Amino acid sequence: MMPIVLRRILLIALIVGVGVLIIVLPKLFHSKRIVNSSLIIRERAFLSDSLTKENIIIALRGVIDPEIGINIYDLGLISEIKIEKDDKVTIGLLLTTPDCPLINELQDAIKESVGRILKVKGVKVYLDKKNTWTPERMTEQGKRQFKEGEK
Repeated sequence: MMPIVLRRILLIALIVGVGVLIIVLPKLFHSKRIVNSSLIIRERAFLSDSLTKENIIIALRGVIDPEIGINIYDLGLISEIKIEKDDKVTIGLLLTTPDCPLINELQDAIKESVGRILKVKGVKVYLDKKNTWTPERMTEQGKRQFKEGEK
């Protein structure tokens, strides 16, 4: 039989622990860098034993434009995905505005996300100045998300 004091301490610890989970977990899953619905799919891509364009796209969908709230792939910000023979990846990045203050943050997030794929030996992200971003570059999924965000 457990003493009453010990039971009360355990009950308080349980309540505090549940409270922390209630406060912390939603923040983790609503972070601008996490897409809830594709976490498991992205983890599979990261652990894949093959380096494919599809796995890179899955990783890119995990990078969210902080101002618009849509992933950079579906937003149409990726102009090129190139896999080199030495398993290095080159990504062309477009910006929605020429003077985007978040370019370094986006480039770092791309390198981090794509670099998590096991087969990737390096990631180079360049600013594509030859092409221009337009709303027509968005995927259908990106257009739906954009319309939902306007409501």
